[in-house]
Amino acid sequence: MKKLISLAAVLIMVAALFSGCGKQKKLLGVWEREADLSQAVQTLLQEAKVGGDFSVSDFEVPARLEFFTDGTFRLALDQDYLSQQTDTLLTQLEGGLLGMLQDQLGQQVDIPVEELLGASGLNKDALTQQLRQQFPKENLLEQLNNSTTLSGTYKLKGDKLLLAKDKDSLDKNCYLLCALEKTTLTLQEPTGLEGFLEGNEIFKSLPLQFSKAAS
Repeated sequence: MKKLISLAAVLIMVAALFSGCGKQKKLLGVWEREADLSQAVQTLLQEAKVGGDFSVSDFEVPARLEFFTDGTFRLALDQDYLSQQTDTLLTQLEGGLLGMLQDQLGQQVDIPVEELLGASGLNKDALTQQLRQQFPKENLLEQLNNSTTLSGTYKLKGDKLLLAKDKDSLDKNCYLLCALEKTTLTLQEPTGLEGFLEGNEIFKSLPLQFSKAAS
């Protein structure tokens, strides 16, 4: 009887082990979601002291969270889409700056802002160039990437997704609650990961839901 009980216990342990491996295997691949970076960009504008009362909205960029077979992961923004969104933002800023000058100066002398700039030896292109120098696209891209990119190692244990910078730092007490379905990955509140996730703009809005990317 004892042998039967021992055998049953071993079978249960083996089944549980393979069940965990199977679940972690389902985690492999690319998961996607839209990341709303409007507030982050608004903060960067204020820090750069661009001038004007600009309000940033709908600055959303696809984010990709990928889990690899070697136990590492990487979260990053879609670079092509980020570049397009940044170009659109800078064009809007240029238009807004000209509108602000028209409101504040042009109405005082009742002439178009382009003529007003010309009388000062400036033109629209020069004003645009000055804005680009004060708030260069490359700096914006770099700062957004630095505040959203995250990489390290992972391990899935039941409903807990352990994360760390490297394998030696993985800790069963440092995890995100994780709900994994066929095509949906939901990451919930963190435990013990405050330092690792600190400053990441995407993880500020937990819980997060990702969708499995088409292979």
